[in-house]
Amino acid sequence: MPTSRTDIRVLIVVGGLGVGGTEVHLSRVLPHLQSNGFLVTVFSMTGPGIVGERLAKNGVDVMWAPGWSALAKLPRPLRRVLGLPVVATALLCHMWRLHAEIVHFFLPEAYLVGAICSFFAPCGRRVMSRRSLNSYQVGHPLLTRIERWLHGKMDLILANSSVVATQLIEEGVAESNLRIIENGFDPPVPDIAPEVARDILISSFGLSADHFVMVNVANLIPYKGHRDLLAALSTIRTTLAQPWVLFCVGRDDGILEELQRMCRTLSIEENVVFCGSRSDVWTFQRGADLAVFSSLQEGSPNAVLESMCAAQPFVSTNAGGVIDLIQGDQSRFIVQVADVDGLAHSILELAQDVRLRQHVGEQNQRRAVAKFSLQACVSAYERTYLRVVVG
Repeated sequence: MPTSRTDIRVLIVVGGLGVGGTEVHLSRVLPHLQSNGFLVTVFSMTGPGIVGERLAKNGVDVMWAPGWSALAKLPRPLRRVLGLPVVATALLCHMWRLHAEIVHFFLPEAYLVGAICSFFAPCGRRVMSRRSLNSYQVGHPLLTRIERWLHGKMDLILANSSVVATQLIEEGVAESNLRIIENGFDPPVPDIAPEVARDILISSFGLSADHFVMVNVANLIPYKGHRDLLAALSTIRTTLAQPWVLFCVGRDDGILEELQRMCRTLSIEENVVFCGSRSDVWTFQRGADLAVFSSLQEGSPNAVLESMCAAQPFVSTNAGGVIDLIQGDQSRFIVQVADVDGLAHSILELAQDVRLRQHVGEQNQRRAVAKFSLQACVSAYERTYLRVVVG
């Protein structure tokens, strides 16, 4: 490396700072970059959010457009029309004030607005991170063309999985201008023992000691595949070890009532608990017998990596970058997207074999510790930023 300097000023531009995969990823990585000497500022296009508050407590500067709280009260279509010039103006002001050596765009909206703003401000290098599949482009041909034009204006483009990287290459990104930085996660300190976490779940939710406990960590968004998961469980509801429960942990993005109706129709309403957004997700991951992920599309899901770190076995669809995370016997329990029968069969197989669950969970934990530590992820960002700035 030509230099070891770390006092590089980085401006992160992100669509929002609510609880989501990208936002949680930033909340883990950025405080470490800041403590290692990088000068990090985050601009959120939709106000501070829970993750923004978390970042600020960890010493990261978080900024947003003044008056956003008033805009947030408007209906969504009106908010988009009136909010865009306000947000763009505020972002331009911050860009002029900061003179950042790197401006790093996360998520499509921030990329489209932020990258265009950067052409009118004294910015250094431009970096974009794609952390999802490009299905969001469907139905938006003009925005897709603009986004792909912007690819050629970036100094570097980052993906979080090989599947996302492949799609970017198909969009015209040169392999020489593309890097993969995989997600990283370390268990919280102090950790919580599985038996302690299970006792907490039993006492908090009135379970019996012999409950078979499953957890799905995903915001209630259509592409997370909750409908397929509920349909799969309905086909094995009487075959599963009795009693059983599924905890759905995640923010409601508009489909909660539909899923609750579906549970009633499928006669599993007594078995499924919608927990909403939680700050104690790790307790569910350490205390449950099995994790289940049913997404239709993913970049590289944080929740899968977290389950691996928690020594949890899991059943998952092979959405996006999931396949990059797993190895060994866990691969037997990766099913095709939208394969309801495959989900049901794999859940049942693991539910009926406690030794297999323990074996697969231990394999997962060893792989997570060896390959996907948070320190490895932070170091990858540090090396990337240094290369972008100094060549």
